[in-house]
Amino acid sequence: MNFQKGTDVMAGEEIILKEKKLKMSDQKELITRILSSFMFIPVIVLLYFASFKVLAVFSIVAFAAMAYEIFSPEIKGHKKLRSFMLAFCAFGIFCFMYCRDIYGVSGCIFLVCMASFTDIGAYCVGKALKGPKLCPKISPNKTWAGFWGGFFLSNVACSCLSSLFMQTSEQGTFLPRY
Repeated sequence: MNFQKGTDVMAGEEIILKEKKLKMSDQKELITRILSSFMFIPVIVLLYFASFKVLAVFSIVAFAAMAYEIFSPEIKGHKKLRSFMLAFCAFGIFCFMYCRDIYGVSGCIFLVCMASFTDIGAYCVGKALKGPKLCPKISPNKTWAGFWGGFFLSNVACSCLSSLFMQTSEQGTFLPRY
């Protein structure tokens, strides 16, 4: 009986240690996500100073890096899904270039900020609330709580940042072309 109590205490201590390690890894994950958002700063500087041709070359290089990552030899199978992912990336790059052409640098900065706030909001709310999985076969760590957290944080950030990026004229509200 005394032996049982000792093992229960040791098991309890192991659980506490595991929980502390999980909390530490969650904090590191959040810091990594926030720092990765700052990796967009060189892209924003490139957007501001570079010509459209330089940005096009940068986009081609980024697309090539994505293609290499998606069709890495380490990943086996799912060729149709990976092909769709690559087409989706190409569409995203095209939309980004179109946004730059139509709305200028401020539109692209606004777009990058919204993507960053969506990612950070989804991560924080998803980790805090947990809940049912969004699509466990494709991405097992995504939850509906995270989805809604990203949605709401990006909308709040959009409302706050719109005063910085948008201007109002007699024709309505628009993104200025800087």
